[in-house]
Amino acid sequence: MPTNDDLSSGAGAPNPDVQRLEQVLGRLRSTTSAPSVGRIHANGLAAADGGVAPGTQYAGARFLGPALGAAAAIVLMVGLTWTDISRLLPPKKISGAAWDVAAASPAQVAPAPSCPETPTIRATPPPANNAGPLGEGPWWINTDRTLWMQSATGPWHTGYNQKNIMLKPAGVTPSISGTRIDAPAPPMEVKWVPQLRAEFQTMGLTFATEGCWKVTATAGDHQISFVTIVWPGP
Repeated sequence: MPTNDDLSSGAGAPNPDVQRLEQVLGRLRSTTSAPSVGRIHANGLAAADGGVAPGTQYAGARFLGPALGAAAAIVLMVGLTWTDISRLLPPKKISGAAWDVAAASPAQVAPAPSCPETPTIRATPPPANNAGPLGEGPWWINTDRTLWMQSATGPWHTGYNQKNIMLKPAGVTPSISGTRIDAPAPPMEVKWVPQLRAEFQTMGLTFATEGCWKVTATAGDHQISFVTIVWPGP
């Protein structure tokens, strides 16, 4: 009959294979509802401190199923390392968490952008004195609907955005500025010829970085201000 001496690889030194197997069993116990399983002798016999009589043959079906008994034999025979074993184990769940952090990938838990974007509006602007009919947008529109702005080429991105539109009252010269509000960045650059008499105005806008930007335009006593995301360049 084997004794506890069989667990030692030398005088007073525990068998490292047995220690690794005990760690595996501990992990498996924590992820199953099976009865408590004690330490296992190197020869496959249950130890007394596991609640099973000494010398009782370890039976997979009685505790964690036939697969565990076979796995224990394989571990001892082929000498799997702890790194090898840990890859086969289910991840531990963090109690009280909204999701299984151990199983989640960075892409799954990436936070959504926190930029408080101003919603655009689909509407048809009034006719301009120097342009044909314009579509329904989407547009950024001020409260009294005297200033309309649109990116004619889709969402803004870093670098130069060529085609942008402003509708304004005639007889006033517009101005426009842009500032990143979520991090330091150089101000938005504007390439245009501000029109006095024309109501339809175009401009090119350059953004130094992506991020959350606030754009403000004025024309006489009228003003429009909105917040939007500038995305990484194409």
